[in-house]
Amino acid sequence: MPAAVWWVYTTFVTTRLLQTRLRGGQAYSYLHLPLDGALLLLGWALGQVVRLVDDDATRLPLELRLVLAASVLVWMLCGLVLYWLWSRPTAGRLAITGYGIVAASLVAATVGEPRLLLFLLALVIVVYAVLLTRRLTAASQETDG
Repeated sequence: MPAAVWWVYTTFVTTRLLQTRLRGGQAYSYLHLPLDGALLLLGWALGQVVRLVDDDATRLPLELRLVLAASVLVWMLCGLVLYWLWSRPTAGRLAITGYGIVAASLVAATVGEPRLLLFLLALVIVVYAVLLTRRLTAASQETDG
């Protein structure tokens, strides 16, 4: 999951979609407050899940599942706002975020077994990263060509 999160962020940076619209960069900088908070919570929550897996726990507490889901949702919404700084989100970009939010929420709400939750949430995030990377790459090529 951390690798997919980094993959998405570096895709934003390497496609250089934001360079022409950043101006002073104030909105971009402020966006990193909730983004960094979400990533911090995601890292903590993943650490707790791994600890529970190591302890052979059979169920995750609802609170931990909610923190996991909320941190992923805030991360995805911040990505949508980051995209909005470059251009109005297209239907495809909104669909990618919608997929991520719905899928992550469903996994967190319905899966209590730690190993299965880690696997499914990682799958959701990797699929989101692949879809978003394809969209960002296409958008970058449209602006270049």
